[in-house]
Amino acid sequence: MIEDEFEQEDEDESRIQNPDRLKAELRTRNPDRLKAELRTRNPDRLKAELRTQHPDRLKAELRTQNPDRLKAELRTQNPDRLKAELRTRNPDHPLSKSMFDPNLPIENTEIDAVQMRGQLTGLKDLIDAVQSVTAVQVDGVDTLNPGDAANVSLSVIGSVLHFSFGIPRGNDGASATPITSYLVDATNTLDPGMAAAAQVSFDGNNVRFIFDIPRGFDGQPGPPFAQAVVDGVTTLNPGDNATVDVSFDGSNVRFQFGIPRGNDGGTGSDGQPGEVTNADLSSAIDGTSANTNAVDTLDTAFTNDPPTLADLELMRDKLNELINALRR
Repeated sequence: MIEDEFEQEDEDESRIQNPDRLKAELRTRNPDRLKAELRTRNPDRLKAELRTQHPDRLKAELRTQNPDRLKAELRTQNPDRLKAELRTRNPDHPLSKSMFDPNLPIENTEIDAVQMRGQLTGLKDLIDAVQSVTAVQVDGVDTLNPGDAANVSLSVIGSVLHFSFGIPRGNDGASATPITSYLVDATNTLDPGMAAAAQVSFDGNNVRFIFDIPRGFDGQPGPPFAQAVVDGVTTLNPGDNATVDVSFDGSNVRFQFGIPRGNDGGTGSDGQPGEVTNADLSSAIDGTSANTNAVDTLDTAFTNDPPTLADLELMRDKLNELINALRR
């Protein structure tokens, strides 16, 4: 018995100094004893050992003690089964569509390539599922009462970020002094290319302006022209402004004038008697022919060739009619 006790002490001493040697010995003689020993001291290490030798037994044990850990184990070996379970319990859970689990890999376990691939794939799926915004839209701007707090609300619909603003208006200002006129104090000509400017001031009654306007750049010399041509002169009504239109056709400067006529003058005084008397006028008229407007013209052409006697008689009658009309 004493020797057995010493042997037991030596064995315990060897276990302390060389636990791997002890485990190898126990694995050969009594694997159950080894598992009990390991379960007491390091259950995670035991599970790693069991996963290598007997994974089904480990799953049964994990299912009893830690269902969540079992799911992590099943996620590596059977992700479709896990997704089906998550989809049933929580369809909106991101793990129902992704295999990423922040609890994997389990501490003190060997690296599993399939598990790491599933983790990386699941992480990528989660990143791809993040909704991106491609456009911004302002749905409305409401004017609030003075003193109200400004507000903004936003929402994401599809890939569009929507804003709605509420902005308070300012308090009513004091009544301004009425403006009676606008005055241009000066207009300054600047060099070509300089920026135009305007200065505005208020003297209490008038808005006053000072303008700075750059002149244009010098143009190219125009082609020579031979002469000036007046295309027309139009008479305008009295009081209208005179006008002139000028154009250049490449050789000639062309003018078009509009000139208003003067107002009608007043009635003048009677003039002196004329030098022609009524007797002189009558004597002059007597020596002229009478009006022949009453004589019709021969508009119908003769059809006989040569003319017949009847045609000649018609001509004689018309000639006599004309001679009689010319007599006084």
